[in-house]
Amino acid sequence: IIWPETSAPGFLGWDQAMTTRLQTLAQSIGRPLLVGAPTIEPTDDITQNVRLLNSAILFDGEGGILHRYDKLHLVPFGEFIPFESVMPWLRSVLPPIGDFVPGHEYTVFRLDRSGLRAEGSGQERGPEPRAQSPELRFSTLICFEDIFPALARRFVQQGAQWLVVITNDAWFGKTAAAYQHAQASTLRAVELRVPVVRAANTGWSGCITDTGQRITSVRTAPG
Repeated sequence: IIWPETSAPGFLGWDQAMTTRLQTLAQSIGRPLLVGAPTIEPTDDITQNVRLLNSAILFDGEGGILHRYDKLHLVPFGEFIPFESVMPWLRSVLPPIGDFVPGHEYTVFRLDRSGLRAEGSGQERGPEPRAQSPELRFSTLICFEDIFPALARRFVQQGAQWLVVITNDAWFGKTAAAYQHAQASTLRAVELRVPVVRAANTGWSGCITDTGQRITSVRTAPG
């Protein structure tokens, strides 16, 4: 089950009540759950006690956290202010802007195929991956990361068999921008010859084959 970017209303891991609710949910349904949420990490920097990250967290079917991906390519003037260290006065004259820091790892999530069988059927759910390996390997692109070909390609080079795009396109409002953004996911699928699964809180959500065909969709209106 895949939830969009920032779908959890709090800092996962820091907000213990919210984290427990998500762990309980994953355990109750007995299925892996990928959640987009901001996270916090402590630092050794005396000028900044914590680092804020935009993350995707994978829970297993027992409620445990398997791994986390921290967004690599942040949105300037959305998630951070460029050159703020040399021009600190920018924050005082600009609208409210996040203070996130980028991650550093090209994370590939791994799921054991043996744990993804439908109850009583002995059959795996969903389409078969191209590579019949003992595990399913995928990577997550957060927000506008799917518009960067080199970024997506690096995940596939690291072993991802398919890509997941989670995004919060609500700030586009009632415009075509959220759906234009979805076109980037189609391009990445065709370029890299890997399926793409997209989960957006507005705009287009669905599944794209490695040839760019949209085979399923969940439609929500912007705004």
